[in-house]
Amino acid sequence: MNKDRKQDITKYWQDKEREIGEEIRGRGMCEYLGGYNELRRRACGLLYFTDNAFYVEIYPQKSWWNSLLGAGSQERSQESILVKINWNIVQDIHISSKENRFLALFSSNHNRVSIKYLQNGIEKLLTLLIHFPSGREKFLECFQSYEQLS
Repeated sequence: MNKDRKQDITKYWQDKEREIGEEIRGRGMCEYLGGYNELRRRACGLLYFTDNAFYVEIYPQKSWWNSLLGAGSQERSQESILVKINWNIVQDIHISSKENRFLALFSSNHNRVSIKYLQNGIEKLLTLLIHFPSGREKFLECFQSYEQLS
């Protein structure tokens, strides 16, 4: 990765932290599978989380290939759907087990995370595939830390 690209990425996350007013504890690529009102199909996105909430920035018009190459990065804010869920409304997080590491190479199910939460008194289930090393564990740790503090 060239130096300018690294600086752009660093600046993007610094701007995001200023925008949300909190330090981001973890971040990476994800795939939205279902559970959000306005979106009915799979889409690529970014997952990032703080001490108080997690965010899924979904790009319904972007392919994985374009996202990985950074194509159209100027257009992202206009095309994205931002889902913010505060930890205090999350009831449970289920992470699919990784029982067979060999089979996990051929299946994305080992990256699946299901988040049960309450929105306006209605139970919802958001399902994601988390595509970054140790992201699932960090995500769960952040939720558990919030639970212990509250």
